[in-house]
Amino acid sequence: MAAGGSAQPPAELPAAEPDPVPSVPGLDPAPPTPPTGGGSGSAQNPAGVLGGGAPPSEPPAARWHGHKFPIQPFPPPGDAPIIPTGPGFYTLLDRLRGEEQPKPPRWPYARFGLLQPSFAEIDFRYLDALPWDDRVWAEKLHRVPLGDHWLGSTGGDLRTRYDRLVSQQLTGRDNSLQLFRARAFADIWYEDLFRVYGEFLYGDSIWQGLPPLVRDVNRGELQQLFADIKVLELGAKDDPVYVRLGRQELLYGSQRLISTNEWGDARTKFQGAKGFYRSDKLDVDLFVVQPVPVFPGRFDSVDNNQVFTGLWTTYKPKKGTFVDAYYLNLDNTNPNVARGRFRSGAYNVNTVGGRYYDRFPGGFLTDLEGAVQFGGWADQAILAQFASVNLGYYFPDVWATPTVWASYDTASGDPDPSQTGQRRTFNQLFQFGHYYFGFADVVGRQNIRDWNLQAYAYPAKWLTTGAQFHVFRLDSNKDALYNFAGTPIRRDPSGRAGDDIGNEIDFLANVHLTDRQDIFLSYSHLFPGGFIRNTGSGRGVDAFYLQYTTRW
Repeated sequence: MAAGGSAQPPAELPAAEPDPVPSVPGLDPAPPTPPTGGGSGSAQNPAGVLGGGAPPSEPPAARWHGHKFPIQPFPPPGDAPIIPTGPGFYTLLDRLRGEEQPKPPRWPYARFGLLQPSFAEIDFRYLDALPWDDRVWAEKLHRVPLGDHWLGSTGGDLRTRYDRLVSQQLTGRDNSLQLFRARAFADIWYEDLFRVYGEFLYGDSIWQGLPPLVRDVNRGELQQLFADIKVLELGAKDDPVYVRLGRQELLYGSQRLISTNEWGDARTKFQGAKGFYRSDKLDVDLFVVQPVPVFPGRFDSVDNNQVFTGLWTTYKPKKGTFVDAYYLNLDNTNPNVARGRFRSGAYNVNTVGGRYYDRFPGGFLTDLEGAVQFGGWADQAILAQFASVNLGYYFPDVWATPTVWASYDTASGDPDPSQTGQRRTFNQLFQFGHYYFGFADVVGRQNIRDWNLQAYAYPAKWLTTGAQFHVFRLDSNKDALYNFAGTPIRRDPSGRAGDDIGNEIDFLANVHLTDRQDIFLSYSHLFPGGFIRNTGSGRGVDAFYLQYTTRW
């Protein structure tokens, strides 16, 4: 957290060079956090990228030192590359200056232009052991001692992105637009007992040729405002249990079902209560929240007709291994939100699932996840499922540290929509829609089968490159093609259009300019298959993105 949490379990500080760690575009785990060094993480470069530093001095004595602050587990998402470590140039500025660093930078934000975790879950705890005068200017904004008992933090980001979209969302219409977004947060802790966190967001879109997407416009909004209260400690290590009350972001596991959806300007948010337990081996979260939809032009408020409940556990038997087990319930009583066999009405969907992620000696990677859904959809019974099988390998001793994955994703569709007493279409809930099914945003985790190959490489430690190839097919010919948001965008009720959506290629690159700045660009092309050609405009989809981000 900005004052005490982490996007993932804290990195160990081995005597020798640390192992590479899993990463993903926008989801780069925090690097090892040494107690001293420069802004770019080098004891040889104390000035670092962010500014000068002073000789080390003794850290001030304070009551809050040594407290066990909560840490949110953050396992790698699916098809994640392995980022390189060891000596090298970790920013382009390092390269231009000729200042090679002995290890990754201590600055804990992602070495990438996207940051999926909440600002509230970024780990700045290394600053507790770093004398104030040895911090660079941006570090002096985080975990600032306010007397003997209080800590304060502030931070945020600015980003802008140019989008060029050909046949956006298979409409046959082209679009160009410029997105802008600003976020800023404030975070106050009283020892490890009580916390108040608030975050403001402003997002807008200009020059668009088509109406902006809901996710891209939110002109001044309270993104998060919550309080954390420590209620007890458990076990010999006094592992903490907290309750969080208020507006908050949720992110769990692979993000195939629950994510902040960083790609859009307006990140997903909820309001309600969450209890969480943190320990070395086991983390448990129990939440009851309501989604907070975006209402452009007025203050966002909860949807009182929706309640999202969940129990999420993460077991970490050893470094690099994560086992998730979860139960989720989404109850939506909005009028006519679900169309059944004979009538429209509400729906209630239960999701029970699990995930196993492991990194084996020798370079093999495994990511397996699946879930089943049951409940009620208007006058139908729900029975749906999804599965994801991902096998990968990384090459630590090969130039550019490549990682490759071969994967199969499937989410059920309905063989005969609205014609039986059973609803078979999987509900993707609040997934990270832009990541798993190609950057063209045409496909979501509903009624889909996707065979895909992915490869990532680091020609330099400041340069991330990646490529994907997807083969998309409908799970059911008679069900719809659903986009990243779960909205049906093409359908042939007769099924005669077939199941061939098409193939997609995606290319991406990220230049890590400094510890706080990134340029991200990507290009995607969807080659339309028979289903697309037979259900409307048969044009292929092109998507080009160019984004600049800075954080503090």
